[in-house]
Amino acid sequence: MESSNASPIGFGLQLSNATNATSTNSAYFGTTSTNDLVLMTANTRRVTVSSAGRVGIGTGSPSAILDVSGSVSSTIDIAGSGIAYFLKSGGLVSTIGPLSTIAVSIKASSAMF
Repeated sequence: MESSNASPIGFGLQLSNATNATSTNSAYFGTTSTNDLVLMTANTRRVTVSSAGRVGIGTGSPSAILDVSGSVSSTIDIAGSGIAYFLKSGGLVSTIGPLSTIAVSIKASSAMF
């Protein structure tokens, strides 16, 4: 397995089913130290949750709350308003819709916005 540092890493798995606990009927899984939590398959890093709470899919160093490196697929609920909103920090960037039964595909090879 990949080793990113030589320091000991605290890890915890906790199940709680107590009525006087802070959170009842909860399960916790993660690091107990300030290290990233990494999920791997085939000895390759797939998902990283950084100690800052950022989630990286396909990247080991997420720079946003959700940082995806690779193709992304999104489903739009056309039963509701049928309008898809693409947001960027600071305000609305783009909308698509309303949609009916048409296929929509968005692909970006670098930063979209």
